[in-house]
Amino acid sequence: MTSYTRTPCAAGGCSSTGRVRSRFCAMHEGHITRHGWAGGRTMREEDLREHTSLVSIGLARYANTEPVQIAYQIGEALLQWTPSWPVVSSTHEKAAALFSMIRNQGITGRDLVLRTCAVMAFIRAHRERFPTRLAEDIALGRGIRRLITLPSYGRPNARTLRTLGLVVRDGLDRFVFMLLKRMETDEERARQTFSLAAFDKGATNA
Repeated sequence: MTSYTRTPCAAGGCSSTGRVRSRFCAMHEGHITRHGWAGGRTMREEDLREHTSLVSIGLARYANTEPVQIAYQIGEALLQWTPSWPVVSSTHEKAAALFSMIRNQGITGRDLVLRTCAVMAFIRAHRERFPTRLAEDIALGRGIRRLITLPSYGRPNARTLRTLGLVVRDGLDRFVFMLLKRMETDEERARQTFSLAAFDKGATNA
């Protein structure tokens, strides 16, 4: 009979024993399965609230610009995404079905763009929680999935969520980067405009 030696869990700070044939304990194996790495944690709606508000303001400010209008069109197209031959698997089919459910529950291209930008803004602000592209893609897919309500037994697995995130990033990644960069520039300009030094310029002595 073959015997296996259990070793301490490889996750930093964990005192549990790794499972048979695994470097991680059951809890951290679950994190890897759900989030793409051992230290993964679920991104909550409260985490996204501030970023959603700021991105909504940014989208409204540039609503009539060509980049935003094109992004909304891409968002609408993504909601109708279907896998194309020969890259078709059950995971791709599940992702397409999830896009369909999201669309059928009234989510629009703008909603998808807003959520994508908010999630990516959160990821950029908390790099330590998303150390790999895999972790980012799963988090984005989960954030998009949470635009709608699904029964607990119908929730997609991490592989499907990753595919969802990959597809959306492929369509919107460049826009998201440029919008967030534009918002940072606007914030810096406003900070300089209303800085103490700016008030000193042209001030008269009473």
